[in-house]
Amino acid sequence: MTTTETLHAVPESRWTTEEAWVGTRRPVLEAHALPADCYSGEAFFAEEQERVFATSWVCVGLHDELDAPG
Repeated sequence: MTTTETLHAVPESRWTTEEAWVGTRRPVLEAHALPADCYSGEAFFAEEQERVFATSWVCVGLHDELDAPG
């Protein structure tokens, strides 16, 4: 078992291929967004949760809420 297989319990999917993302990496005037189901689909959401948020700590906050140094 490779490290990737150990870290990612979700099997490979169409979202893990370069073809799924190539349009988002083009110059601005040529680029396009991901398909709509990336923003509202349950399958993409589940994969995103596992691959992004389950692999490490994520801290979300506003700069203004942090104390000044010192």
